[in-house]
Amino acid sequence: MKPDSTSLALKADECLQVARELFAGGHYDFSAGRAYYAMFYLSEATLLERGKTFSSHHGVLAGFFHEFVEPELIDRSHHQSLVRGFELRQAGDYGGFASVSKEQCEDLLERAARFFGAVRLMLEQSQ
Repeated sequence: MKPDSTSLALKADECLQVARELFAGGHYDFSAGRAYYAMFYLSEATLLERGKTFSSHHGVLAGFFHEFVEPELIDRSHHQSLVRGFELRQAGDYGGFASVSKEQCEDLLERAARFFGAVRLMLEQSQ
């Protein structure tokens, strides 16, 4: 991987670990945000490997869809997880007190783990 992609992937790993720690502490809004950013940073890293960069969250989400889901390099469900993460991050950050439930956050963490596995496998297969 390119150095910048590697840096983003490492940041993604750290975000996912922090998301798990926040979940364990009962901080579901913040955990959901970190879980989303873990997927977001890993998405950015995979796009950067293809020379693609975007200046917005929506750009990254759309770029990931067009580069990896449309050509069927990765299952659509992983893009749906990324979008769900974005929605829960928005709710957690801007939706008021306790916007993300424990169950929603737990589901998002499971989705993020599957996302990581699928994206890493895709990256390995493309090398």
